[in-house]
Amino acid sequence: MFEVNKTARGEKRLLIAVIIALPMLGSPLLYSILCAFKDDKIFNLVDGNVVVWVCMAVLEEVVIVGMYAVMGLTVHRYEESMRERTEMLEREVRSERRKGDARVQWGEENGFRNSGRYSAPTRQAQIQGQSYH
Repeated sequence: MFEVNKTARGEKRLLIAVIIALPMLGSPLLYSILCAFKDDKIFNLVDGNVVVWVCMAVLEEVVIVGMYAVMGLTVHRYEESMRERTEMLEREVRSERRKGDARVQWGEENGFRNSGRYSAPTRQAQIQGQSYH
């Protein structure tokens, strides 16, 4: 489903940052739910405990934003990573073409036509001196 190995260089770090950030989003969500549904002085938005508010809501969000900012600054630009990926794919295609050219050359040297399919009857007909099409 996920092909992490095919991601561009540096984007794996973003995936790790997202995985780390997801559980950290649970604390501000829990704080909001407790403020909305629990009738308690600690979880009151107007005159509640400031230490609980900072530790449960603000601190996690600051850490997540900082982590995303650092990861965003360290990731290569999209154009650079796409250019590197394109160059890598072009090298692979050239390598495959060289292999394919060698196969075609071998086939032509041994009497096979380049018809896209195995043409053994053609070679047998050439050996017997017949024309086979």
